[in-house]
Amino acid sequence: MRRPRTWFVLAFVAYAVVVRLLPWMLRATGVELPLDRMVYPWNFVPLTVLCLFAGAHFRHHVAAYLCPLLVMVVTDIGIGLFSGSIENAFHSNTLVVYSAFVLSTSLGLLLRGRRTAWMIGGTALAAETLFFLVTNFGVWSSMGMYTHDLSGLLICYEMALPFFRNSVIATAVFTPIAFSSLALLPELKPVPVVVPKDS
Repeated sequence: MRRPRTWFVLAFVAYAVVVRLLPWMLRATGVELPLDRMVYPWNFVPLTVLCLFAGAHFRHHVAAYLCPLLVMVVTDIGIGLFSGSIENAFHSNTLVVYSAFVLSTSLGLLLRGRRTAWMIGGTALAAETLFFLVTNFGVWSSMGMYTHDLSGLLICYEMALPFFRNSVIATAVFTPIAFSSLALLPELKPVPVVVPKDS
């Protein structure tokens, strides 16, 4: 299993933190942003890719699960501080969101060892789709924004399609990077042992 480059992990995590916090930081400084509408690409945050990357390449499973969850916790606290309301960060659907990232990391574990570009791409799309389905089901069931029937569930998914679009684009951009030689150390191959022949 190829190991991740330390600088790449730090840069990846820093990017995820900054981009997730940026709209809230801008609003705190007086820049008006319509956070209730997806007219900006702020959810171009590759957290699903980070989950897959951690699951596939971190030596310890615990670290793989903790990395994206810590990014979420830190940025959620930041969102609460910048917005002045902890409810903007931690709400009734928060545990569902965190659980969806745990599922994505579990999918990343499937990418350890031998894999193909098709396997990586398919797993990334599956993780993003699973995240979309799980989190929006949570929104529909727990946040009281939609009627609790099939029509309400379908409307919930329809309203979330712009988020899904940006997330899929982010996944398509960052997955090849996260599974490339830019992010990973060269694979160590055992050096053949030469046994001297008896003269």
